[in-house]
Amino acid sequence: MRRFQNLSEEQLLELERTWESQEAPAGMLEEEHQNEGMALYQALSKCNPNEERYKLQLVQLLLCEENELKLNDLPVQQDEKKKRYKEAKRIFQQVLKLKPDHPGVCYRLGFLYFYGENWDKAISFWQKALLITSEHHSFHLASDQKIKANAYIAKALHFKSQQSLLEAQKLFNEEKDEAVKGETILMIEELKKQVFPSYQEEEKPFQLIDSNKSKRYITLREYENLAIPEKDTAILNFVHENDVTFYTIYGEVHLNKKYAYLLQFLMISGRFVNVDEIVKRFLFLQNAQDSKALLYQMMRRLRLRLAPAVNRDGEEIIIKTTEGYKWNQEIKYIILKNKDGIDEWIHA
Repeated sequence: MRRFQNLSEEQLLELERTWESQEAPAGMLEEEHQNEGMALYQALSKCNPNEERYKLQLVQLLLCEENELKLNDLPVQQDEKKKRYKEAKRIFQQVLKLKPDHPGVCYRLGFLYFYGENWDKAISFWQKALLITSEHHSFHLASDQKIKANAYIAKALHFKSQQSLLEAQKLFNEEKDEAVKGETILMIEELKKQVFPSYQEEEKPFQLIDSNKSKRYITLREYENLAIPEKDTAILNFVHENDVTFYTIYGEVHLNKKYAYLLQFLMISGRFVNVDEIVKRFLFLQNAQDSKALLYQMMRRLRLRLAPAVNRDGEEIIIKTTEGYKWNQEIKYIILKNKDGIDEWIHA
C-alpha cells in the first residue's frame, strides 16, 4: 500500500499499534484488514530486515490468507479446488522464502501435494518437516503433527505401491514369455491381496473427537444426525473451516478461527491450563505486543460469545482460577472435522 511508502520504522510501528487494536469480525478475518497488515509488515521488514518479529507476523498473515481458501469445503468443484491448491502452494513458497526452516509450512505443503497425488513431493516435504531442527521453539512440529506426518508418509507410500503394482500388472499382461509369467504371477497375486483391500467400507469423510478424547471417523449419515445434539453436549464444528460453528440444543454461534482453536485447545486439554502454556501454544499470541493482555481479552469475548448458545454464564463454561483456564467438564463436547483436514492452522 502506497501509504506505507517513505515512512520511518517509528512511524510504521505507530501504525502497527493502530492496526493491532482493530477487531476483526467473528467468523472470518477481514480481507482488507489482513491485506493492510501484510503491506504494513512488508514495509517494516524493508525498513529493518534484521527484525525477526516482522517476518514472523508476515508469515502468520500469509498463513491466515492461505487458510481463507476453504480447501476442505465439500461443495467446491474440482477445478476450483485445483486453483486453490495452486494458490496455497504459492503462498507457502512465499513463507519458505521468509522462513526456510519452518516445518509447519513443509508439513502443509506435504498435504497439498498429497491431495494433488504427487506422492514423491508429499513425502519429501513431510520428511523435511520432521528433520528440520530450529532454534525457535515456535517452529517445532507439535506431537500430533509428527504422528500425522509419519502416518501420511506411510499412506503416500501405500499409494505409490498401488501405482507400481498396477504398472507391474500391465507389464505382466503384455508379457509374451510364458516362463516369465510363470515366475511372477504368484508374487503379483500375493501383493494384490496386501496392497488392494478385498472389501470397500462405507465412506467415512469426517472425524469426530469426543469428551473421552476418543477419535473415530464417521459417515455422512452419522454427521447429519449430529445436527441436533443431545442435552448437555456442545458441538464445535470445523468441517467448513471458514465457518466454524459452536452449538447446543439451545442455540448456535459462529466463531472466528482463532477463538475456535483456542476453545478446542481448552476442550481437549481437560484440565486447568495456565496462561504461559496457552501463549506458548499459539503463534498469534506470541507475536502480540502484550500476549497475556490479548489472551485475557480473547477469553472474556469467548465466554460472552458462548453464553447464549449454552444457556449458562460464560464463567460457568470456561472456568478461571489462579491455576488458569479450563473447559467445564460437566458439558460434554464433540469436535467435528474433515477426515483429511489439515489441523491447527493457527498454531502450527
